[in-house]
Amino acid sequence: MRQLRYPAPMPVNKGLLFCLMPLLMLGIFLIIAPSSVLAEEDNPPGFVETLDKLQLTPEQRALAIAQKRWAKELGIGSTQEEADALIKLLENPGRIKFACMAPMGTTWAKYIREVPKIFKQRAGNIMDMDAYIGLSLGNDPDYVRKMATGALESAGMTSWGMKYVSKEMGVYELPFLFDTYGEADYVLKKTWPYFVEKFSEKGFVLIPTSFEVGFLQMFSTNTIVRTPEDLKGTKYASWMEDVEVATLKNFDVNPVVITVMEIPSSLATGVIQTASAPTMYMIGAQLMSFIGKGGGCSGINMFYPPGGLVYIKKNIVNATLMNVPKGDRKYVMKYVDKAMLIFNDLLKDEIAPQLATELRAGNKKLIADLQKKGMSLYIPTKEEREQWKQATRPVWDQLVGKVYSREILDDILKAKAEYRAAHPEEFENYVWVP
Repeated sequence: MRQLRYPAPMPVNKGLLFCLMPLLMLGIFLIIAPSSVLAEEDNPPGFVETLDKLQLTPEQRALAIAQKRWAKELGIGSTQEEADALIKLLENPGRIKFACMAPMGTTWAKYIREVPKIFKQRAGNIMDMDAYIGLSLGNDPDYVRKMATGALESAGMTSWGMKYVSKEMGVYELPFLFDTYGEADYVLKKTWPYFVEKFSEKGFVLIPTSFEVGFLQMFSTNTIVRTPEDLKGTKYASWMEDVEVATLKNFDVNPVVITVMEIPSSLATGVIQTASAPTMYMIGAQLMSFIGKGGGCSGINMFYPPGGLVYIKKNIVNATLMNVPKGDRKYVMKYVDKAMLIFNDLLKDEIAPQLATELRAGNKKLIADLQKKGMSLYIPTKEEREQWKQATRPVWDQLVGKVYSREILDDILKAKAEYRAAHPEEFENYVWVP
């Protein structure tokens, strides 16, 4: 019988084994060690000493040690009452609802779904958050009403919805208020604090930065709008209401005023034929299927309405502390306050600028893709665009005192002038290019 020969075992390098053993043990430790043990390395001075003075079970102590450093810093010197209340919160945090009517599959929806995950990483177990995308909780005006009654904690909205809190937000919907992204970014940054204060007066919190919606393109099912004359006779849908309606009536057009939720059915039945919307929304809401032969997109860029993140702090506090007895809530309010600052900073410093960058690049690509698929696209020349602007400029003054104050309009015009004086080259031969 043939004998099987096996290779002789290689000699063990004891020196190498001696070096690898600590690494192997560390790997095993990292796998099996509870997060509370690992988190001990991030304990601020005085935190462990505070825990040692409190009456905590081993599980409660581990839960405290597993918290984020900022929460540990706030907990230094805690009384037993405060510790007990915090443990109740950490063991069973409440959930806040975060809604936005952005369609699934869009860049807005992507970020809205990511915000709760990132926030959870930053805030730890202080509160949980659920995102509701699309029209599952209604549209913008519904969000305002639900927040006012305590049925919703926070929402990402367009200027259309934010006007239900402060009507003056309509000033940003003025036709041809902005020509470039740079101009829009500068003016919004300079004038947004005015609305932060207005919202505060109504009991709402407006995150101190705008969120990108983008320039609205004019989509038509059976025509291409090139001049104001082309609008006459079209069944134009207005979802932004007052300012958009006034603009269209300036062209002797009586728009069909509908909500965003009614757009698909209205297109399907022929009630409307033309509307202004972001390209990303048209794709996400699957509205491009209604564009027939002869129809297409007009890149006139008449409107650039901003978006914003709005919430009512009382609602967030109530939802977060729903499982903490009311008598104990005063002990943990500082943790909720800090978590809300983290939420605000996340949206203002990270999400808003990232969203704007990605949306602008995405819309450009979408327009190009639609052209490849046969969609007609019209881009006005600089002279043609000036004709549109001159025709709509009277609307700016007509709505002073009706929609917005002279004060905020003047502030916007001042900021526009500042930006244009500093960037003349941006406007010399400006023509919108998708």
